[in-house]
Amino acid sequence: MYIPSLEDLHPVRVLLNTYLKYKHFQFSRYGIREHFYHDEEFDIHYYKGGKGPVLLFIHGFALDAMLNWSELMIPLSKHFTVIAPDLLWFGQSHSSLEPVLGTQTTGIKRLLEKEGVKKYSLIGQSYGGFVAVDLMLDHPKRIRKACIANSPGPEFREEKLTPLLDKHRLEHVSDFFVMEDHKHLQRLVSMASHKKPEFPEMILKELHRVYFSEHLDQWDNLLRTLPKERERIPTLEQLKQIETLVLWGDHDVLFPYEEGDNFSKSIDAQFVSIPNSGHTPQLDDLDTFKKIVVDFFLKK
Repeated sequence: MYIPSLEDLHPVRVLLNTYLKYKHFQFSRYGIREHFYHDEEFDIHYYKGGKGPVLLFIHGFALDAMLNWSELMIPLSKHFTVIAPDLLWFGQSHSSLEPVLGTQTTGIKRLLEKEGVKKYSLIGQSYGGFVAVDLMLDHPKRIRKACIANSPGPEFREEKLTPLLDKHRLEHVSDFFVMEDHKHLQRLVSMASHKKPEFPEMILKELHRVYFSEHLDQWDNLLRTLPKERERIPTLEQLKQIETLVLWGDHDVLFPYEEGDNFSKSIDAQFVSIPNSGHTPQLDDLDTFKKIVVDFFLKK
């Protein structure tokens, strides 16, 4: 008989576990199931469900696929086969290969190959947008539609982050995400959300323990090597053949509005900004974000 420890009975831990169980229950009601892909180099945890053409969800630099995308996966599963992996070194996914953007892309391509996916649409937010653009550049004819949210892709310029880093007395953008304890997690939340919600210390501690305490070296390398990825991208011209929506929170302090506007123009994409939203518009204004994304993918 299992007897829970005192740590397991911590009220915040009980609340978080209850929420996660509820989310899994929600998924199961709509036929969205957990799956695992494994080979010699990759272990990828992902969700899959629904019916119709494939729509791939790629989350940003925090948490996991379910917590980032559940509110969109459920309504879109009525029209699409939704697939949402935990990116490598997030959630339950990891790899023995070097932690760089190309490894993320390779892992997803192997997962899609295993699932027999030939053509698909995709949505990527923040760091997930970089992964999405890498997939689009790799084989643009396989992509039906793409939505890139708050991610400037290869238009990203590290020097544009200098004022933000100076404000917080940080040396590199990785310092926002790679933290040894919970004390700076509130700073990350306030930077990502225009609403700047404040959490009690006990919640920050638990969130850090569950989502921000593992794979710190890999996270650091993923972010520090990201600017070098531009060197293997000679042109964005081939992205113009993909119907793309670039979606932005108009108060994003990490990647300001102008970067989204410039990126959309460079690939001839539709550009839509969400008022009073920051780097995570799906958290600041979920209803508007959901409507824009659902309408875009359902439009014939």
